[in-house]
Order: sequence, then C-alpha cells, then structure tokens
Amino acid sequence: ASVAAPIGVSGSARQVARAGASPLQPVRPSRLAHLTDSSLRSTGNRLLRHAPQILRCSADGLRMSGWAGDEVRRLAALDRLGILDTAPEERFDRLTRLASRLMRTPIALVSLIDADRQWFKSRVGLDASETARADAFCAHAIADRSTDLLIVPDARADARFCDNPLVTGQPHIRFYAGCVVREQTGMAMGTLCVIDDQPRGFDAHDQATLRDLAALVEEEFGRAGYAETVADLERSERSKAHILATLTEGLLLYSPDGQIVEWNAAAEQLLGQTADELTGRTSTATRRCPVYADGSDWPDFDQPVRRAMRSGQGVRGETMGVYRPDGSLVWLRVSAQPTFDALGESTGVLAVFEDITKHIETQRALASTSAVAERTETELRILAECISIGIYRADRSGRCTYANGRWFELYGIDADDTDAFDWRRSIHPDDLERVAEEVRVAASRDDPFESSFRVRTPSTTERWVRATASPVHSATGAIDGFVGSVEDITERRFADVAIAANSARLARSNDELAEFASVAAHDLAEPLRVIEGYLHVLRTRCGSQLDDSARSYIAHAVAGAERLQHLIDDLLRYSRATTESAPMETLDLAPVVKAAADALTVRLAETGARLTVGALPTVVGNRIQLEQLFQNLLANAMKFTRAGVVPMIEVSTIETDGGCQIDVTDNGIGIAPQYRERVFGMFKRLNGRSDYPGTGIGLAICRKVIESHGGRIWVADSETGATMRLLIPSNRASPVEAIA
Repeated sequence: ASVAAPIGVSGSARQVARAGASPLQPVRPSRLAHLTDSSLRSTGNRLLRHAPQILRCSADGLRMSGWAGDEVRRLAALDRLGILDTAPEERFDRLTRLASRLMRTPIALVSLIDADRQWFKSRVGLDASETARADAFCAHAIADRSTDLLIVPDARADARFCDNPLVTGQPHIRFYAGCVVREQTGMAMGTLCVIDDQPRGFDAHDQATLRDLAALVEEEFGRAGYAETVADLERSERSKAHILATLTEGLLLYSPDGQIVEWNAAAEQLLGQTADELTGRTSTATRRCPVYADGSDWPDFDQPVRRAMRSGQGVRGETMGVYRPDGSLVWLRVSAQPTFDALGESTGVLAVFEDITKHIETQRALASTSAVAERTETELRILAECISIGIYRADRSGRCTYANGRWFELYGIDADDTDAFDWRRSIHPDDLERVAEEVRVAASRDDPFESSFRVRTPSTTERWVRATASPVHSATGAIDGFVGSVEDITERRFADVAIAANSARLARSNDELAEFASVAAHDLAEPLRVIEGYLHVLRTRCGSQLDDSARSYIAHAVAGAERLQHLIDDLLRYSRATTESAPMETLDLAPVVKAAADALTVRLAETGARLTVGALPTVVGNRIQLEQLFQNLLANAMKFTRAGVVPMIEVSTIETDGGCQIDVTDNGIGIAPQYRERVFGMFKRLNGRSDYPGTGIGLAICRKVIESHGGRIWVADSETGATMRLLIPSNRASPVEAIA
C-alpha cells in the first residue's frame, strides 16, 4: 500500500519533491535494493555516452538542478520504473485523452525524459513515438526545480524555443503546458503535457486540472512500481522454490518455539517422513531417538538444533544417526544456524543436513578391512616361518626388506648380520654373473624371474636352489617391488642327472622297439595278405554257391583284414616317424606342405575342400617326416567335417620369440576342451569307425614328429571347427602361396 500511495495528490508531497528531498512515504526494502552501485554506474555510463546531447539541450537546466549526479540518480530511477519502450496501455491512454478534451488541445502526451531522447508512453494527436531530448520542451520542464509547471503561451515569441525544429516544423508547436510527473522517491520522470499549434493562455483552473491529471499519472507510476515489486517477489519465490527443490541437502526451518515450520523435498526424502508427519513437530525422531556416531542414544536437549537455540551460536558438521519410520538408519552430517531479524530478535533455527550413510559404511568397511589385513599379515608371517620354502619381499632395487627363517637358512646367512639381506654374496662365483643378468632382464621387462643356481654356505657345502620373483605394482601400474620364494632343489638336481641317464637307456630301448615293430609288422603283413587273397578268391569263385550269411561273413572278414592292414601300415609309420634315415636339413616348408596336399588330391576333389596356405618359414627338419605330419593334419581336416558344409582349411604362420607358430584351422566338428589332450594318444578315437574311419594313430604320429624336431603340438581355441597349433624353430618366411 505504501508503494502505491499517490505522489502529487497532496501539495505537501509535491513541495517536498521540489525541495529536492525524498517524499515522506515509506519505501519497501525490495525497491531500495535496486539502488546499488552497479545500477548507478550503469546509468552513469549511459548518461556520459549521451552527454553532448544533454548538455546541448539543457545546460541551463543542469545549472538550476545542481550537480550532474542528480541526473545519474534520476536515470537510474527511470530504469527502475520499468516503463520505457513498453507497449501502449489503456490506463495511460485514458489520461491523455482526458487531458486533450479538458484542455481543448489537439495534442496530449505522457513524456518520459531518457538520457538522449524523450519517449512517449502515451500520445494523442501525434504520430511520432519519440524525439531527441535536445528538442524536448519537457526536458526544460523537469530541469526547473522552482515549479512543477512549464507554460509557454507562444513558442515563437519565446527565445528558448523560437528556433526549435518542433516549432519551425511539424507539429508546429505554438502553445505548450507541461506538469512534471515523478516516481515514488520524488525523481522527475517526465511530464503530462498538452500542445496546440495556436498561441493561447492557461489560467489557474487549467493549471489545477493539469496537476490533478499529472497526479493520476503518478498513481499509475506507483502501480507500475508495485507490480514490479510483486513480480520481483514472485521471481524470488520461484527461485527459492527451484533452489530448494534441486538441493540434495535437507533443510528444516524451526520457529523460535522449536517447531518445524518449513522444509524442502530432500528433507522428506532423507528422513523418510511426509509433510503431515513433519508439520509442527519439534523433533525428527520417530520410534527411536537419534544416535551418536558410536551408536548410543542422542537425547533431544543435546541435539544440534537445541544447542543452537540455547546458545545463539551455529553448530557445524556433527554426525547423527536418524531412524526412519520404516526402521532403517540413515547417517546425516548436521549443521544448525540461528536466524535473527533486523532488530537482532531470534526468528528460529535453520538446520541443514546431508546423507553420509555410504561414507560411514565405507569408513567402517575400511576399518574392518584394515583389521582383517593386519590379522592376515600376522598369520602370513607365522605361516611363512613354518614352511620349508624361503619367502622374501624386495624393493624396486632388488634389496630384500623381509625374509622368513628358511630363506636365511638356504642362503647360509645369519639374520643378525649387518648385510643380512645381501643374498648375492652367497651365490656360487661361477653362477653369479648369469643370475645377475637374469634379474636385470626380468626387472627391465616387468616379467617374473626364475633361475636355478648354486649356493655356497659358510660350511663350504654346496647346494642347488631355485629362486623365483614376481613384480608387485602400485596403483599407477609402476613396479613397487617383488615377492618371491627360494627352495632347495639339490636332490632334484641329482635326480635330473639320473633321469637323463633313464632317458638315454629308454632312447636305446625305443630304437630297439621300433626295429622290432618293423620286423613284426612285416611278418604280420605277409600272412595277412595270404588270408585276404584267399578270401577274395573264395568270394569270386564260390560266391554264387554261398548263401547270404556266408557272403556276409566273407565281407566282414575282408573288411577286418583291410583294417588290420591299415593298422599295420600306421604302426610302421609310427615306428619310422623318428627313425627314418633321411637327414635333417634346412627346409622351406612351402613345398613340403604342397607335397602333402598333392598326396591328397583325390580326397580334395571328392570333398570339394578349399585349402589356403599362407607364408611358411624355413626350418631344420626331416622332409619325409614333415610331409607325413602335414598330410595327417590335412587329411583329418577333410575327414571330420559337418554334413553339407564344404571343408575350408587354412594354414597360417605367426612369428614368435620361441620360433614359428603354424596353425592348421578347419571348419569341421571341432574338439571339445576335455578331449584336446586325449586325441594325441595311441588308438584314441572320439567317434565311431562307421562315422569317421581310421586307426586313431595319425595325431600320435604328428606329436612324435614335431617333438623330434624340438617343437610341440596342441589343440588351440577356435571359434569354429578345430585349430591344430604347432610351435617349431624357424629361420625365415617364404612368399605367400595359395593351394586350391
């Protein structure tokens, strides 16, 4: 109501304004808030930009109105009024129409004086919406503090206006009467003026009427300010509501008597309580009272809000456990701050709290984990002292930082020595340089370390040990140190020597066995051929005299003889797989695989198989044995196929540090993981002979051949079919070749 109080209705208010003081009506704080340094500076800058025009049009007026700071404040007030450049409004247009009729003039205006222009909020009888301030009669009206009226009976006879372009040109002003209109603090905003193109008089009755109409304009200014204030308050409330809605922290506002009077949605969510459950309560406690961090009950009188009310001092960041209505416990970090009005009287307490349940649970989990880790460390140390293997831990440089008793015993070192962890001094001089280099290489590559070497103890006894170490990495991935073990392998070492001598004798025995197998197979083959021959004669000559059963018996006997012949042939190939007299030579594997494929030309044609061979290396090997190896692998790839699927076989090579890896991959039925080792055994079959014929010796021959060449063979993982993977020493790769 105070904002909207009309200024100018009574003469006293207008006289106060003319005297340069503020009117007596109170001003709301929200309106005063606009009078900031920044707004004054902004308006002042705008004034300075247009200073030439202002000085040109109203130098006399500025002298009468005092220093230019008044104009800065006036322009700031004009900005706050919020009317400039707004759309026409009937409440102002009604007054200008009334002024035109009552004053009997063709033109009536509500004119606002800006920094460089006069702008018409309402106009009757004039098309222009604004003119330059330098030409404005109204600029003279607001500059003269001695009166609130400017009356010009005949502009052509007035030295101030006779050459004014608004007089000499459109709208050809001859008569002007303007009453200053002010906003609520008394600052002149412009005028309500009437204009005629003929000279005329303006008596006391006309002047009183114009003043009354100007007062009505000022009332509308007041209403505009009030509307702006209400809009500001509404915007403030919306901003407050938005902030409260988006806060993840809970807020509770307590009245001076301790009742909850306001809260946000986060408070309801964190406390698990509805608006009805919070309204008017003095505590957030439900079935159980809050608890301290140690779990003990927290009495109401000692809670942060109560302490803040009693002391008038804020309480910061206290950990409180609060039970929700459903019985769950939420941990909160609570702060309470007393609030006061402008006179220092208490208006209540604001409590702010956030959910730290996860933080508390994490802290407790870490504490529990630390305790478990400490117990585990103790148990591991006890265990380390009980085992027969030396256990140690070393830093990045390789210097030991911990070792169990067995470690000291194996290296023959006294744990009380100054250099007790210098294990290198115990290594046999002949092994020291080698071991040091192995340690350096492993550390530089971030690889595990393993080495066997001799150790000399003070008692001059010599033993063999096996030492291992694995790198330990920090959170950033850098090597943080090593952990490892040392074990006594002296007896094992002597056993290895003995085994090397079980092995030499076994090799000789194998040679003898191979020779025996060759002779036995030859002796078996001859009578088998005789049996098979007589069976063919019997079926040919007497077949017509035999019944169906007899002919079936003969067919089964012939098939059995053929299978036995195949078995004898495979046994001979197996016995000769590593005993052929052909020399080991440097071989390009490309023609070797080509020869193996040529031997299977008929099978390739029958199955329609597609064979692709990539680049192959050169190796040191036995040509006959390697041809047999690849022939067996290719034959298996064409044999174990899926019904209706054309066999696709690929031979590919990858160079590795240990030699050359060769993959023979197919799209057949594949080999289940549990059978991948079994297939290399003698006579080991995974399928019936009726489905896939054979003796079960082919892959055993392949393993024997590849191992005799210093390599190995195994079944690798494959997305489809099977992949037989060979690792064999190589020299160089040959060009890519495709075999169809």
